[in-house]
Parts: sequence; structure tokens; C-alpha cells
Amino acid sequence: MPDIEARQRIADLEALTGNLLGKIGELQNILASLGLNPPSSSFSVPLTSPFPAGYNTTLHLGQGDAETEIASGVYPHIRMGGARDFRSTQGMWMGRDVDGNYKAVMDNVRIRGQIEASVMVVSAQQAMSGTFIVSAVGDVFAADVLDSDTVILVASNALEQNHIIRIQPSATRSEYMRVVSLPTTISIDGEIMGYQYTVERDMTGLGAQDFYSGESFVSVGKSVQPNRCAMVGEGDILDGYVAWPGTSMMAVGGHGGTSYGGWVQLEGGPDGPYMSIVRRSGAGALNFEHYARIGLLKGYLDYGGMTEYGFGIGEPGDNVTWDKLNGLRLFAGNNRLSLTGDYFIPPTLETTDRDSLDARPGMVIYNPDDSELQIFSSGSWGAV
Repeated sequence: MPDIEARQRIADLEALTGNLLGKIGELQNILASLGLNPPSSSFSVPLTSPFPAGYNTTLHLGQGDAETEIASGVYPHIRMGGARDFRSTQGMWMGRDVDGNYKAVMDNVRIRGQIEASVMVVSAQQAMSGTFIVSAVGDVFAADVLDSDTVILVASNALEQNHIIRIQPSATRSEYMRVVSLPTTISIDGEIMGYQYTVERDMTGLGAQDFYSGESFVSVGKSVQPNRCAMVGEGDILDGYVAWPGTSMMAVGGHGGTSYGGWVQLEGGPDGPYMSIVRRSGAGALNFEHYARIGLLKGYLDYGGMTEYGFGIGEPGDNVTWDKLNGLRLFAGNNRLSLTGDYFIPPTLETTDRDSLDARPGMVIYNPDDSELQIFSSGSWGAV
């Protein structure tokens, strides 16, 4: 009968612990009624188990779904909300499971700061909403930032001078800042607490915000790219003229170069879904453009409010796009089509198929019925 005896001893100890907690509560009430505050409202109860291996000494607070259990022994754990073990579908449980590994299960997790993992296992289904940005630098604040602060303390020294950073922890708190200094290491008793940067606040003029330790931000390019030579065709300057050097804040035009950096953006919000390559085109917070996109093309290049899905790469007048409605389109330099290669084979259409087209001036096809290359011009098809 040792198991029954051990369980009875556990039950007796739990009852004794409950009585002890009740007496402590009564004592606190008496002291409070006398105007005497105890030195601390906290207490500890040692949970070393005198029982055989495998038995836990437990402390119970509350009852039913409101119960919290703290247990020591071979399988130490904390559970609440009706959870029984790691496989529970309600409440919270964390501790050492029967397989000897330490685990945790709960409904939702909110983490302010970084997650470090040597091995990560993802279930078959996961979801993320909003905007996801992959950029050169992602970091977290190591201290709260007030709307009046001009210095920030961050976890690493990855930021560089003139980086523009975007912070948007919620729909109502959003801000762009510009880094204007090199990092200063902040240490206390030899331990590095973070890196301090001086920043320019509220780059969009919409108002500075308060941010909190652990909230994250990403870099979205640089406002200045130093030590870059002037290039032919800078900005709106016509090809053939060399832009005057002497400034490092130049937008690069013509063929997709940029001096300001860029990032990858996954959009799942009301304007998505799509994946974009975004490049910064100037020093202002909002001086950036989508340079390539896969998914919903609304708002990209000449698509305006159209809700077509497809892909595109390039800039207005110099791009390649495809969508089901418009098909494959290629524009190069002021809408001049330019194809290179050994040869070009136009679509082959018999007369019946050709005449069913929504023909437009300039369309070219090969008609096997007439054995000739034909072009649509002045409202009719004719030989080239």
C-alpha cells in the first residue's frame, strides 16, 4: 500500500500548505486593520518533495478552470486554466513532460524583443497578417523611447549612419526616423546594455510617437550614399550629359540602379497579396518605389485600380509585365520595344483565328493560309 500512503501524505501536506496560506492571509488582514503594513506581501513555500521519485509536491491556488498549480519533483510544472499536460487544448502548461523535455503550451504568445532558436519546428499551418519586411537591419529598442527623445538605445550596433528606420508596432503608432550618428556603446558594470544612436524624428511630419523596450523596427534604405561617383543619365538629365559631381544625394535613373538601398516586402493587408522588391529613390522617408512585384498588381506601374494578378519588373516606360487580361507586355526606354537574340517568331494564326482577334494597329502575325507575315494597319490586315 505504499502508493496509497504516499498519496495520502501528499494530500495532507497540500491541506497543511493551504491552511498555512490562510493563516498568512489572516495575519496580513490583522496587521492592515491595525495600520501596520507587513514588510512584504510575498512569501515562498519550499516544495522539496519528501516522497519517492515520480511524485510531485504541489501547491494549488483557486479551483476548477481558475486553478493554478505549481509542482516540483521529477516532472516540475506550472499549469492554469484547466490544462492537464503538454497536449492540453485549453489553459497554459509549462514544465517537464513525460519524455523528459521541457515544454510549454498556451493559446497565444506575445514577445517583446528577440527570439533565438537553434532548432525551429513549424506546424503544417501558420498565418501572419499585415506587412512583412526583410531588410538589411532589423533590431529592437533596448529602452523606452518618448516622443520627445532624440536618442534611442537598441540591442545591436548593426545600424549605420543615415539609415532610415521604420517603426510600426500597431496601426495607430507609426514613425520614420533617420540615424544621424555612429553608435555609442552603453555599459553598466562592464555589461553591454545596448547601443545608443542620435536620430532625426518624425520624418513624415505626422507626429513623433512613444515606443517601448522590446518593440522592433527595420531599416528601409539610406538617406545618403557617400562616395559614389556621378553617373551618366542621372535623374532627369538626358542621356549623353554627365551629372555634376559634388553631392552624394542623387537619384539614379535609366536602368534600375539605386544609391539608397532597398528591401523585400510581403503584403497581406487590404492592398495585397503580393511580394515586392522595393528600392529607395531619394532621401525622404517615403521616397521609395516598388521595382518588381508578383501577385496583385493594383497600384503598380500602369495598373492603377485594376485588380489583376501577375508579375512585373521595372519602372514606368521601361518594364516587363504579365497578367491574364493584358498578356505579356514589354516596354523599353520611352516605350520603345527592343528585342535581342538571333531571331523572333511572331504568333501563327490562321485567317479565321486572326479575324477573331481584337486587333490593334501594329499587331504582327504569321498567317499560314496566305503564307505571309501580316500587320494590322488602317483597320485591316495586310502583308508586311
